[in-house]
Amino acid sequence: MKRIPVFDAHCDTISRALWKKEDVVDNTGMVDVKKTPVVFDRYSQLFALFSDSARPNHATYDELLACFRQQMEEHCSYVTHCRSTEEAERAHKQGKAAAFLSVEGAELLNCDIDRLVQAAADGVVAINLTWNNSNIISGSCRDEPQRGLSPLGRQFVLRMQELGVLVDVSHLSDPGFWDVIEIAQKPIIASHSNARSVWNHTRNLTSEQITAIIKSQGVIGLNFYRGFIGHGEDFDAVRAHLDHILSLGGEKQVALGGQCYIVCPAIEKNEDEALQNKYDSMKKYIFLLLTLFPISMVGQSLKSYFISMPDSIIPLLSKVNREDCIDFLDSKMKAEVKSGFRPLVYICAPFSGDIEANKKKATAFAEYAYQNGCIPVTPHLLFPFMNDESKQDRELALHMDLVLMGKCQEVWVLSERITAGMSAEIEKAQKRRQMVRYFANDFTEVECL
Repeated sequence: MKRIPVFDAHCDTISRALWKKEDVVDNTGMVDVKKTPVVFDRYSQLFALFSDSARPNHATYDELLACFRQQMEEHCSYVTHCRSTEEAERAHKQGKAAAFLSVEGAELLNCDIDRLVQAAADGVVAINLTWNNSNIISGSCRDEPQRGLSPLGRQFVLRMQELGVLVDVSHLSDPGFWDVIEIAQKPIIASHSNARSVWNHTRNLTSEQITAIIKSQGVIGLNFYRGFIGHGEDFDAVRAHLDHILSLGGEKQVALGGQCYIVCPAIEKNEDEALQNKYDSMKKYIFLLLTLFPISMVGQSLKSYFISMPDSIIPLLSKVNREDCIDFLDSKMKAEVKSGFRPLVYICAPFSGDIEANKKKATAFAEYAYQNGCIPVTPHLLFPFMNDESKQDRELALHMDLVLMGKCQEVWVLSERITAGMSAEIEKAQKRRQMVRYFANDFTEVECL
């Protein structure tokens, strides 16, 4: 078999080394820097420093950095911390893996620019602006998904690029993504993200986002995590995401972003006795959960209780593991539907003139958006108390409409006639880099009106 060079843009091995007393040679995350240089022609790995800030006594950046450095020292025969391609080439010539360093979630740096400068000096080459939790820089795809970059977030991005630190948009909210695209002067990366059009999950990228990264000459790392792949638990499912990115012109921008410890395919029963015992224990804990909750709690969210259970009750599963478990179960239960996720869609349609008739048209269009998996925001129906004959009311209504539109992921334009108010909305959406889609009066999508 031909040996190929591999660069994997994401793994959580260092966090696991700290929490579970594993290391970069022997771990449950399927990363082994001792074996990889033998298997691959050249092997480079971006190690993410990650900690769930919501977890009691969560690890700090300094603790994770110390763990990484210790791992590099203990296994220096097999791996070297690198800060550049030149250093990576030297490591490869010595038969070693090249280790690069990233930070997953700027909150690990307290979203502080001075700490960013220090991280760059420590050898951090990439930073995710958010993890699952939002922070003062931006909303995430999972938490406050309609919030983009704050003024501090914009400063943070610009300073990252000045320092030569890659901006990683995996986990970022859609508005935050487009804010990065607007101000970025250099290529950006999505270290572990798939295609949303293949599997409609908020962690995945839209075709427009993928195209934007391609245009920036950035990189998209395919994520092997089951919950983000979609149908199937084999590499054909991963290949569907790869094929889509390639179809958009990403042959030079697609890479790996493994997160391989939960890679497909599923482990065969009794294939690994120790692992099977863990699964059996997990089943017991889940059964214990069900028996602990009184009947009066049945109507409440079992998911939230499962996630928030003390670690002492479920020692095998950290809070992060439990969230991952819920994500996976959700994806399995949605095997016959695309996703429970519904994007907010702004209904842009004529209002002035025959107001009653236009309201009916907008309502029917909103229903069409709903039937197609969206949450319609229909301004025609929101402010009945405002007087369209009043210039002041019209201006104020337009202002409020633009605010609402900024919370939406897409703008859907109806009618073969664009009014002045609609034109202002479309222009604003384009400046914000929101997706604008056009529809004829029969709701047939067209290229432009």
